Amino acid sequence: MAPVSSAALAAVVLSNLSTFTTASLNYTKLTKEQLVQKFIDVNGDVAISNVKASVHYDKCTRYYSGGHTMGYAWENDVMGGNLTDTYLLPDQGIILSSGNPLDFESNDSDQQTTKWYTSTSNYFDYDLYKQLNTAASIFDACYIQFDFKCTNDAYVPQISFKYMFGSEEYYEYVDSPFNDAFALILNGVNIAKLPTSETGTNIVSINNVNYHTNTQYFHGNDPGTGWLPDPKGVDIGINYPKLEPDGFTVILTAFGDPWQDPNKTNNIKIVVGDVGDGILDSWVLLSAGTFTCVDITEAPSISQQPSSGE
Repeated sequence: MAPVSSAALAAVVLSNLSTFTTASLNYTKLTKEQLVQKFIDVNGDVAISNVKASVHYDKCTRYYSGGHTMGYAWENDVMGGNLTDTYLLPDQGIILSSGNPLDFESNDSDQQTTKWYTSTSNYFDYDLYKQLNTAASIFDACYIQFDFKCTNDAYVPQISFKYMFGSEEYYEYVDSPFNDAFALILNGVNIAKLPTSETGTNIVSINNVNYHTNTQYFHGNDPGTGWLPDPKGVDIGINYPKLEPDGFTVILTAFGDPWQDPNKTNNIKIVVGDVGDGILDSWVLLSAGTFTCVDITEAPSISQQPSSGE
């Protein structure tokens, strides 16, 4: 990569800051079938059926566009430092939230909470509950679920798609047994996994991807440092003022093995929910047009190299 002059770098930084303060996402309410169609790669050899969603999916899901206007990641999450060449968000996709999907942006609260549950229903989700190692209940679970078959003649027994996760429960509830959760459940198996992990698990969660664990997959965006000292020794603060989550992952790629028999129907469920209580929201973003049965042989995007802004 060619060196960048001080003047050019300053222009890029100012451009990125301007983008953060003026850009906004565009949201569209779609049916559950339309949301899934937006998720599927049109060349991905996928045949879908039996689409299901939360009873309140019209409140907890949206299709969005304009993700790239949110700008690039700062190197080491130091605002005003070097920009990387990595966009923070997929440009278009589906947002699922345990609260309001429209609250994913604008960072006007450290405690963003929208409660959908009622006196008669917590919007509990048993599939998400089974994935957790806790007795805590689930509130405000939001999900999309569908059956599919891989239709390509040269059958490749692997699916993939791009996603990211963010939550208001960073940083304060890192290492707590009660923090929000999500899962990407393919035929009963959670495929929300890191390509590498420094802990005994590779599952993506608040306790396994944060400011002191598997940090290469994490963006901090919180004025507080939680219950443990910040490993950088400083309060890094709000680095991405157009994004509400106090912490969020880089864009990751999920890989999973469908049934080996191409004639057998697969099922996938994407679900996010509040754990232990109904407060503090979380979000899962699914990159549009990335769900595929075609082998992409691609690693998640975690570049930390400075960008020239081109």
